[in-house]
Amino acid sequence: MVAYSGSESEVTGLKTGRGEITDLALVDLPALIFEGQYDILRLKINAGLANVFLYLENLGTPFNINSILLRNSYFFNEAQSVPEVLQSAFSFETLHSGNVQALDKVFNPSIEAVTGMVYPSWLQDALIEKPTMQRAALEYARSFAYGGDGKMGWLIKYNNEYIGYNLGRKTGTDFEGILIGVLPQYRNKGAASYVYEYFINHVFREMNIGHFFNDIQVQNYPSMRSTFKENIVPSATWINVTLFPLLSYRTEQVEKISLDVAATEEGLNRYNEPELSKSKWFSVAALRNKNAPKTVSFKKLAAITNGANV
Repeated sequence: MVAYSGSESEVTGLKTGRGEITDLALVDLPALIFEGQYDILRLKINAGLANVFLYLENLGTPFNINSILLRNSYFFNEAQSVPEVLQSAFSFETLHSGNVQALDKVFNPSIEAVTGMVYPSWLQDALIEKPTMQRAALEYARSFAYGGDGKMGWLIKYNNEYIGYNLGRKTGTDFEGILIGVLPQYRNKGAASYVYEYFINHVFREMNIGHFFNDIQVQNYPSMRSTFKENIVPSATWINVTLFPLLSYRTEQVEKISLDVAATEEGLNRYNEPELSKSKWFSVAALRNKNAPKTVSFKKLAAITNGANV
C-alpha cells in the first residue's frame, strides 16, 4: 500500500514513500506516516472516494495535488486472435544492470519535454532543487533494472539506437505500466503506439498477463490517443497527491529558529508575523541544511507570502 522509496530518498536526503489508496476507510494514513517517519509521501488516491479532499485537508500536513489521472485498462481474452509481428524499425531490449547506462542517456531528455501537465508545488520547489529532483527521478527509473517488487523494464530502440524506455510492475497476472518515455525528436513517429501494440499482442501474452493498466494525466492527449488506439480504455479516475509530513529524525537540539519570507503588503496586513514553534509536521533535518527555516503555521505562512518560496 505504502512503500519506502530508497532510491529517491538517498538522492534528496528526504525520506520518501510511494503508495496507492483505493479506499480511505481501510487505511490509517496518519499511522502509516508516523510509523514510516516520512518526509514526502507520493500517493495515488481513488478520485471517486467520498470527501477525499476534506480528508486530505483534515490530515494537518501540507499537501499538493499534482495531477488528475485516468486509469486505462485492457483485459486479455484467450479467444482473441493474435496478429503477426510486423517488420519495424522499432525493437526492444530487456533492461538490466548491464545496459542501464543506456537508460541514463535517454531519461532526462525524455522528461524535459513532457506532453502532460503537473500542477506546481512551491513547497517541493523550496525543498528540492530541480537538478536533485531529476537525479531522484532517474534513480527511481534505474531501480527497474534490478527487479524486486515485480519491477521490470525494456529499452526502446529505433534502427538500433536507444531512444526510450518502458517501465512497469508485474503483480500476479496484473501488469501496471509505470512509465513510457521517448526522446522528443522521435515522437510523432508512432513509437508509443507500436510499444502498446507489441506488448499487448505479444510480450504480455507470453507472460500470461490477464490485465494491463496504466495511469495517464488527463491533459496528456498524445498518450491517451496511443492507448485508445489499442483499446486500452479508461476504467477509473485517480488523483496524484504529494504529502509533506517532514518527519525525519533529528538528533541535535534546535535552540533558536528564524524565518525569512518575501512578504507581500496584502499578506502583512493580515498578519504581523508568522507564529514560530516546534512542529510535528516540519523538521529542520528534512530541509537542505540545518540552518533552514521551520514553521508550524503553513496556512498563515502561505497567506503572508502568497505562496512565495521560503
